[in-house]
Parts: sequence; structure tokens; C-alpha cells
Amino acid sequence: MISGTNYTILFGKAVVFHRAITRTDAFIEAAYDADNWELSAWNAGTVMEELRAESNIDLKLNALFDSVSEDRAKAISQYDELFGTELLRVADRKSSYYVSRYLDGGFIDSHQDEGIKEDNGFYTEIIYLNDGYKGGELTFLDSNGEPLARYKPEMGDLLVFPCYYTHSAEACIGTKFFTISIHNLNS
Repeated sequence: MISGTNYTILFGKAVVFHRAITRTDAFIEAAYDADNWELSAWNAGTVMEELRAESNIDLKLNALFDSVSEDRAKAISQYDELFGTELLRVADRKSSYYVSRYLDGGFIDSHQDEGIKEDNGFYTEIIYLNDGYKGGELTFLDSNGEPLARYKPEMGDLLVFPCYYTHSAEACIGTKFFTISIHNLNS
């Protein structure tokens, strides 16, 4: 791992920007008010719920996501500087995102986001919205399923990595809230 002033390179192009997002409490309040949580269909080995776009607080969540755009832009532009990418160019647009949560025992087995298995310009951005749960560590894995890096998310952390990186999230005790955005450098 390589650490900078406010970030850690976990391995390769997987970078966590520590406490990059400063206004996470409003997301949590909105999420608790939501009425349309669904079990995720991302992966068969998942116990994760997503707040669907049709929810009663969709506009409020969009406004909240917009309210952290300056914090996101700082971290993502730093990512671009580290790796010579142009992620900010596409992340600045209205990206699709999910507000998700793991309830007690929530986890996700090893997978690549969007099922992408090669470097094709797709990147994952995760914003962790709360503390107060146990477990929930994210582990990046090599092609043999061996751990490359392990990371314990903290409230306000922003994590960026290529979608083809294999990773899993350990079961958590308590509720873990986060947002997930997928960015395509080719668009």
C-alpha cells in the first residue's frame, strides 16, 4: 500500500480517499425514510439491498448526490492525476448510482462489477456513508482467489477502482450504507 496526504493506494489502481465526502448524514436520513428497498440482483452470493430509482425520495437523493459533487470532484481529479485517466470528465456527468445497504449479515461474494473481466475503461466509485457496524471489510482478490488487499471502509471514504478488479465484501454486523456509481471512460 502507498499512502498520500489523504489517500491510500490499496493496490494497482484501487485507491481510497479518506473522509473525502463530508456530508453523509443527510444520505442516511433519506435512506431511513425510503420505502422502496429491494434485494439486489447483482450477484447470487449477495445479501444487499438497493434503493430503487422509483422510490419516494428519488429527487431528494439526487439533490444529495449533487451536493457532494465538489467533494467527489476533488478526489476523482486526484485519481486522474495519479493514473493519467480522465475519470472526472465522465464522473462529472449525471452518473447512474445506487444507494445500497447491507443489513445484519449482509455481504457480497467475489465478483467483478458489471461482470467486466478485462480492462475496458469502466470504473467503480463507492462512497461509504456511515460507521457504527462491525465487519464489512472489502477484499480485492487475485485470479486464484488470494487476497491482494483488504480495506475497512469508514464514513466519508470514497473508493475508486477498475470494474474488472475481483473483490468481495465480508458480512457486517449492523447496517452499512454506501453509494455505487459505474463510470465509462469510453462514453
